[in-house]
Amino acid sequence: MNYHTSLKQLLSLIDFERPKNNINKAQYHLHRIEEILKKLGNPHLSTPTIHVAGTKGKGSTSAFISSLLSAQGYRVGLYTSPHLHTFRERIRIGFEPIPENKFADLVQQLWPLIKWTTENSLFGPPTTFEILTCMAFLYFKNSMTDYQVIEVGLGGRLDTTNIVNPEVCVLTPISLDHIEVLGDTLKAIAKEKAGIIKSDAIVVVSPQPIEAMEVFQETSRNKAVELISVDNIMSWTKTSHNHTGQKFVLQDNQGSHEYWIPLLGMHQIENACTAIASVKALKDKGHKINENNFPTGLKDVQWPGRLQVLNYKQRIFLVDSAHNESSIHRLIEAINTYFEFDKLIVLFGTLDRHDTAKMIKELSMASPEIIAVRSRHPMALPSDVIANQVKNEGLKVIYQSDSISKSINYALDRTMEGGLILGTGSLFIAAEILEVIENRQPELYPELETYGSFANKLL
Repeated sequence: MNYHTSLKQLLSLIDFERPKNNINKAQYHLHRIEEILKKLGNPHLSTPTIHVAGTKGKGSTSAFISSLLSAQGYRVGLYTSPHLHTFRERIRIGFEPIPENKFADLVQQLWPLIKWTTENSLFGPPTTFEILTCMAFLYFKNSMTDYQVIEVGLGGRLDTTNIVNPEVCVLTPISLDHIEVLGDTLKAIAKEKAGIIKSDAIVVVSPQPIEAMEVFQETSRNKAVELISVDNIMSWTKTSHNHTGQKFVLQDNQGSHEYWIPLLGMHQIENACTAIASVKALKDKGHKINENNFPTGLKDVQWPGRLQVLNYKQRIFLVDSAHNESSIHRLIEAINTYFEFDKLIVLFGTLDRHDTAKMIKELSMASPEIIAVRSRHPMALPSDVIANQVKNEGLKVIYQSDSISKSINYALDRTMEGGLILGTGSLFIAAEILEVIENRQPELYPELETYGSFANKLL
């Protein structure tokens, strides 16, 4: 079996990221993943784990933690989702994606178990994300990793990854997102995220809205675990920046420390500080950590598609994966802080599960001209729907197209020296813009005729 065949097989399972049917909260549970992992010998329990949940910044924070641990000389498994350019990016050691042959071997190894579970389990057929998660745990175990950094896919309490027994639980900032599954208040969403808190773990919490912090504090008290509030134990100040990164000073009970990170935005400094607090929590639990290696870990982090600066045809082109109201707000704040420009043109596209109108309102703070675009993702809103919503919010639409490359060329034609072009609205818009600008070959996925076609075929 080659990589592309194995990927097609994996995507023939039920995929909650690319659904053909509506999904309800009842479809999320842990019974099936627990059953599958037990048959595999529980590989997820063989490696010390840092488990990361949150609405904003959980991927960046996971990347920072992985890089900080790698700088210690450790072999670190990193599991994140979704991906920019290839499914293999979701399963990494350090920042190196799983090789194609290893990916294919794991699918082949798991396929008999997938068939057995589909035909015999009381809990129904497995999902793409469940099998991908099993693959990650097996790969990390087989590769003899020292640590595994596991990012939650959705929520926390019922997320497929919530079967680990972590050393450290990390909770990044909470905001309203995926309200159809997680709830429509910050308190309800925080309760779902707090579901990752386990006994014997240290809980590290980024700066939070009061409603969310109260939930995390109560859950930690009930579990009798230590909670570390990052902004209570340290403070940070940005001291300089350019288009390649920024320098900041962190102040804690050990004094001042100056660091440089290759990511822009005050939120990325916050994520870096949360990662430092998380690795220090491992040290508190007796793990061997040398803080002198922190500068190397921070400067070596790789996390593209997040306020990434590209110099393309004598223009400054930004791509960012912001996909909800809060993340767009932070993005606009960062653009106003880090860049000077005469005019802002935004290539904007979203998925139909996003609150597009609220995102557009946040964009309006920068008075941009909008190019309405559509990504290849099957849940992407058509460009004409995006255009109508933009016009309804009083912004100017200068072009609309379902072609990212045509939209980029139009933006270039409309932008002179001193202008700024931004692509945002979803990770998939960011990915496709990067593919065009960096001349990357896209990894295309079969749009299967039925939802969970493998299960439907067997059952």
